[in-house]
Amino acid sequence: MGRMEGDGGGERLWRKARSVVSALGAFKRSHKKVDLSDGDAGRTLTPMMPLSNMTPPRKASKKGCIALSACMVFIVLVVVTGTVIGVTVSKQFKSRDEVDNANSVSSICRRTLYPEVCNSTLAGTDTSSPQMYIEATMKAAMVAISKSLQAVEDLQLSSPKKTGIQYSTLKMCKDVLADSLEQVNSSLSRFVELKHYSSLKSEVGNIQQYMAAALTYQDTCMTGVQDFGVWDGSDQLNGTQATHVAQLLSNGLSLVNSLSRLTDFSKLFPSKSRRLLAQPSPPGSSSDFTHALIEMEDDISLGPEFPRWLSREGRRLLQEKPTPNAVVAQDGTGQYQSIQAAVNAAPSGGTRWVIYVKKAVYNEYISIPKDKKNLMMYGDGPGQTVITGSRSVKGSGLSTMYTATFEIRAPGTILRDLTIQNTAGPVGEQAVALRAAGDQQAYANVFLEGYQDTLYAHTLRQFYSQCSIYGTIDFIFGNAAAVFQSCNLFARPGMASSQNIYTASGRTDPSENTGFSFLSCTVGAAPGLADSFPTYLGRPWKAYSRTLFIKSSLAACVNPEGWLLWNNDPNSGNSVTYAEYQNSGPGADTARRVSWSKQISIAEASKFTVSSFIAGQEWLPATSITYSATL
Repeated sequence: MGRMEGDGGGERLWRKARSVVSALGAFKRSHKKVDLSDGDAGRTLTPMMPLSNMTPPRKASKKGCIALSACMVFIVLVVVTGTVIGVTVSKQFKSRDEVDNANSVSSICRRTLYPEVCNSTLAGTDTSSPQMYIEATMKAAMVAISKSLQAVEDLQLSSPKKTGIQYSTLKMCKDVLADSLEQVNSSLSRFVELKHYSSLKSEVGNIQQYMAAALTYQDTCMTGVQDFGVWDGSDQLNGTQATHVAQLLSNGLSLVNSLSRLTDFSKLFPSKSRRLLAQPSPPGSSSDFTHALIEMEDDISLGPEFPRWLSREGRRLLQEKPTPNAVVAQDGTGQYQSIQAAVNAAPSGGTRWVIYVKKAVYNEYISIPKDKKNLMMYGDGPGQTVITGSRSVKGSGLSTMYTATFEIRAPGTILRDLTIQNTAGPVGEQAVALRAAGDQQAYANVFLEGYQDTLYAHTLRQFYSQCSIYGTIDFIFGNAAAVFQSCNLFARPGMASSQNIYTASGRTDPSENTGFSFLSCTVGAAPGLADSFPTYLGRPWKAYSRTLFIKSSLAACVNPEGWLLWNNDPNSGNSVTYAEYQNSGPGADTARRVSWSKQISIAEASKFTVSSFIAGQEWLPATSITYSATL
């Protein structure tokens, strides 16, 4: 992006202000008072004459009275004139300060996706620091989300039918908009306390993820109401309001992203004192912030390269089976016979809690709520410990995310050594096996078996190691920042004459640090998949979809074109990032790839490793997961 040049207005104002200050200083120097400071900084007192030198007052003469009256009139005129001049100058200063403030806002907003909304949001805001820009935008987003949430609640209450896909979609909207509001609130809380964190760049990365999740949840609602006929363009939950929410969240995320380019965080939060007129900002304050925003690129990595002391092969911690806090066994040899009962009994608050699920087939639907942080669950291995369900959009009349056999919303969750299934089959259409919607989740040696929409990698940072995922259409979808390392992706037979697509990224905004990165994976076919099923690496569900296959093995079932347009829309590939780097196998030949995909360099591919893309160095060492730090 080209850098914007200033018009010199700020410098002219600054020169004018300096001349006024110089004139005032000269006046003060020519009318000195004796400084008899009494301890109040900057305060001066007129000296008092000692009592011994004072003489009794004389009777005033007529001449003296006239002279005194003239002096008093003169003094009053001087005071009044000075006051008028002072007020006039003050108003001029204030007006110039407002102009300078407006120019600063305009410079900041010009590089957001929605500058008009940005200017409107920040009008009248104290913009002496980037803190004020971002806080104002986040607060405006929270107000807008709250209005949408109220509209959904009103529609839900007035709905004549309390079952079916439309009512389920309204319930879904209520849930995800509440999640969106919570994510913005968390972002705002962390941002206000940003100066107190020892690792500021890392914390900015966290806030980036929370804001992206807020935007994703809002889009989840709107996609649902449009797909399932809840929104007809005239309801309370109207397109204008939804668009406004999305624009506010997008702008807020853009402003947060710009902070990742600041080099000096120590001056991010200046004191409350205002600068004089258009005084140039010190390095590291809002002028640096403006510069960072102007120079910002779409793709911003979340963290530094992985620490040198971690080996290239990765790090394995806690390889032995940990001692469980709770045991689930259908035969009665554990404390619980139901997995959900064990989850419900786990403590809230963040202490690592380990649940061991013994070998059996568990036909139940499981949800790990947000308050069950840092829960670990492991089984006796894929195919041994099996969790199964069969809900689907078509068969159950539920919104897509409610079809999940296993839903995980808690941060810090670890799943190992088990299978999760959705057996609805191709006729059930959307039918989720696992919905992952919590930050810093890790999965190892987990088999996910389904058809359409097997894995809903919904939001935030996720890591999958040595997992196997089976499906038909868009069977890895969502808008998480997810890295899949040494995993197996198996396309399986679906409905007759259908196409198989491994991925469908839901990235809606170029500021979102989200997408799917497949590192050293095997991309192939399940037994029985005939050549009659065209199979593609992915298709762009949303405008800025981002998916990369890096150093992976691509089987012959992968169509030579590699990637597929969304519903044959010729514009759906315009702004996507679909990329490959050093893949192998018969499906890796790029000679016939679609023009809107690309082959990338090692420098570009390195942005999507465990360390750079999901900041794995900050949280994976505490898990039991094997991972490789770099390419």
